[in-house]
Amino acid sequence: MRRRWKWISALVIAALLGCGWWLRQRSAASPPVPARRAAVSPPLAPRWPAGISIPTRKSPARSEHFEEIEVCGVGKIRLDPDDATGAEKQLDALAKNSRLRWLAALRNSDDYRARATGLYLEGILDRDSPRKDPEAARDELVQLAMATKDPAAFALAYTKCIKGIEDSSSPGACPQLSIGDWAHADADNAVPWLQLAAKARRDGDSTGEAAAFARAAQAHQ
Repeated sequence: MRRRWKWISALVIAALLGCGWWLRQRSAASPPVPARRAAVSPPLAPRWPAGISIPTRKSPARSEHFEEIEVCGVGKIRLDPDDATGAEKQLDALAKNSRLRWLAALRNSDDYRARATGLYLEGILDRDSPRKDPEAARDELVQLAMATKDPAAFALAYTKCIKGIEDSSSPGACPQLSIGDWAHADADNAVPWLQLAAKARRDGDSTGEAAAFARAAQAHQ
């Protein structure tokens, strides 16, 4: 009986040892299982509470860029800094009525120089008036200078006709304007004498050119 139990015990021990050896060989033969990487979740966008809209950045409107300046006699006016000519346009529009009244007063003045100034400014200060006629004003200015022999009227008329003095091909009254008359009317002014010297050179008059240069050298203005 004892011998029988010894055999049973030996068989159980051998079976346990064999099972342990088999499991050990199996684990050594199988490849190692790679460790799992922790999944990285993408960053979550910020969530706004319900009922609150997401704010959006807007470019400022042009109306938000207006600046204000103080104009004497008018008050504050709004200007757009993005408009390079905006201030000029607004101020010109504000001064239009006063500008036209002043020009009309000059042209209707009894003073020769004031009237000559108004005729000279025709087409300059009334550029936005539908009744402007700069050619007619230029011819009237020439006639005024020739009639009065006034040095200031001569100077303004010459400036208006600087490309057409004593040139028969020029339209209007400009060819009637005499540089000699201007020089003698304003003898202490070097400008008409220099213009008279230039005319003498164009005409081949060396004597007249030298005389005009001599008078220009003696002038104080």
